[in-house]
Amino acid sequence: MALDPQSLPSGELSPQQPVAVPRSTEPARVSAGDAVVSGAGKWLIAASVMLGTFMSVMDVTVVNVAMPHMMGTFGADLLTITWVSTAYSIAEIILITMSGWWTTLLGRKRFFLFSMIVFLIGSLLAGASHTLLQMILARILQGIGGGGLIPCAQAIARETFPPAEQGMAMAIFSMGVILAPALGPTLGGWLVDNLSWQWVFYINLPIGIVAIAMVSAFVHDPLYLKRGVQNIDWTGIVLLTIGLSTFQLVLERGEEVDWFSSNLIVLGTVVASVTLLGLVVWELYTDEPVINLRLLANPQLRIGTTLNAVIGFVLFGSSFALPQWTETLLGYPAMRAGMVLLPRPITMMIMMPIMGRLYNYLNPRIPVAIGALLQIYGVWALAHFPI
Repeated sequence: MALDPQSLPSGELSPQQPVAVPRSTEPARVSAGDAVVSGAGKWLIAASVMLGTFMSVMDVTVVNVAMPHMMGTFGADLLTITWVSTAYSIAEIILITMSGWWTTLLGRKRFFLFSMIVFLIGSLLAGASHTLLQMILARILQGIGGGGLIPCAQAIARETFPPAEQGMAMAIFSMGVILAPALGPTLGGWLVDNLSWQWVFYINLPIGIVAIAMVSAFVHDPLYLKRGVQNIDWTGIVLLTIGLSTFQLVLERGEEVDWFSSNLIVLGTVVASVTLLGLVVWELYTDEPVINLRLLANPQLRIGTTLNAVIGFVLFGSSFALPQWTETLLGYPAMRAGMVLLPRPITMMIMMPIMGRLYNYLNPRIPVAIGALLQIYGVWALAHFPI
């Protein structure tokens, strides 16, 4: 049975030390409050946390097809309106990175529910925004809530299922994480064409209320997680916030101002480099780090994290670029722009349960290699698509 990484003593994980609880020191868990759940309960838990994951990830891309309409509402150009996406991404990245620490502080269930409530408040305010500044502030609030949902959902799903079914558990989690950005433009296009762009935010409210009810009823924290923190790593929090924010701004605005020909980009790069390097050094030596970087000493975690980053880069990048390209250059309506991405989530929906079932029988290197080659070909084909 897997342990939450934050429950391990600092500096104790090594490549030779698996993240597991010795059988001799902990009895088998039989209830939702301790660990693995049997019967229909585990599927109810998986469904409840996947709803939160789906909404959080989908909100990265669902607004993309609505941006041309927001430009008219707020009187903003394309470069300015991208702050609607940038604000959400910065806040979400920071909270994802800090989620393990917040889970230890508040408990996983309470942190998940708190994140969901904040996310829904941000969604309501975003849909009701009358100015671009109001929209950006609402999106920051949304990102703060959404960032806590993704890692919490993965940890809950991983812990709920027994080892033999954890491949399927991760397939269910991945359906929320990977299908959401692919379905986002299609759903957003339908909402914009048939209702209004505000509904790309309002649609979160009924789904979120259902998720809150289900998590409240079915999810329980394991006993080992309820330990709290003795000291708050304020230095790590400040370095993390400044470093990730400036780094994201450099990436978002670099092309607009011709990269390092701009003093602002040069300054942002220096600040991001110094703070992120300082964050790594500080977190490796502090007793209760806000990010436990020592866990990356585990080679499987390190490789898996790298692969997730690469997959996310390809998936989210194309999900943002394609709607802008099809609507702006090809003149597609919002719904048709979203339909361009529809074959990808349909294929994923078919393949994920299959791969979850085959996980226990195949060497994972085989499907990972095949999937990587197919992604390379797909991106290459899109790059050579005629205009």
